Amino acid sequence: MAEEEEASWDQTLDEWLISEGYCYAAGMAQLEDGNFYAAAPVADEAGWGFIFKEDHEQMIMQDDMTEKKMTINEGTALKFLADNHKAPPTGLWFGGEKYAVTRVDKNFESGDCSFVFIFAAKPKKAVRSSPDGNLYLTQVDVGWVVIAFMSANVQQVVSNTPEEFLRQHSVTSKRWN
Repeated sequence: MAEEEEASWDQTLDEWLISEGYCYAAGMAQLEDGNFYAAAPVADEAGWGFIFKEDHEQMIMQDDMTEKKMTINEGTALKFLADNHKAPPTGLWFGGEKYAVTRVDKNFESGDCSFVFIFAAKPKKAVRSSPDGNLYLTQVDVGWVVIAFMSANVQQVVSNTPEEFLRQHSVTSKRWN
């Protein structure tokens, strides 16, 4: 049963986000631990390669400007981001790549829903995160996150404002409820 549910969410991400051209990869994770349980694109499990990497070591800049080798657990970093609305001390990593959190809107409203909107970026790539529930935006009472990965390299418009994103993609909170 759990495998069927996971496959269903993989397919939903693929249908609603990838096939519509909104992003090149997407994932869903539980906020209890920050671990992904669904990924797209589904074909050849390509989504998993874009959004997730097993624990890995990286050199992380310390406050005193020295570097220290640290173990990165991407699920733990995602949970920290959702709980604290900022990147953890090791940085925000997805698929073995580091992103910088550039915008957090803890009280973004669309229609009659209130969300947390988080935008993280790296050169020519961007991640939109929705802690607790919705496509790019968050419903605080749900307990899961959808993250969409976009790239200017595949002709996707990358905007860091939720208003612009919603206008471009006609995303509504109703879709995920």
